[in-house]
Amino acid sequence: MADDKNCYPKLTTPLLLEKQASVFYTIIIFYIFQVEVQAACYTCGHLPSPNASGANDNISIIDREKDKEYKVDLSDNKFSCSCKMFERIGILCRHILWVLKDRGFDHISKEYLALRWSKSATSHPLSTCCWKKLY
Repeated sequence: MADDKNCYPKLTTPLLLEKQASVFYTIIIFYIFQVEVQAACYTCGHLPSPNASGANDNISIIDREKDKEYKVDLSDNKFSCSCKMFERIGILCRHILWVLKDRGFDHISKEYLALRWSKSATSHPLSTCCWKKLY
């Protein structure tokens, strides 16, 4: 399948988050993201906190596929997860996506869409990149 701007993959969830990703990401990265979106919908869930009083900045998410609990931190309007998938590869994990879905978000903030995985990443000439000296 060609990876061009006119190629849009089949969406598997009704989430606008998935639609936004299909337009932004390259096809290969979108398929990786799509696995995470599907898992957020079908294999993840919220674990109630012992002190359920008001809005909680730390949410426990159970990943039934991996049979493991993860912590999603929402403090300072930033998202981070104990699995560190976004920090490692630049794609939001199923645990953060579950929180976005649960809280009714219909788009992903630009800060969580890594330009390196975008369809437009190759449209910028390398000469405009800032390179650090490695020596």
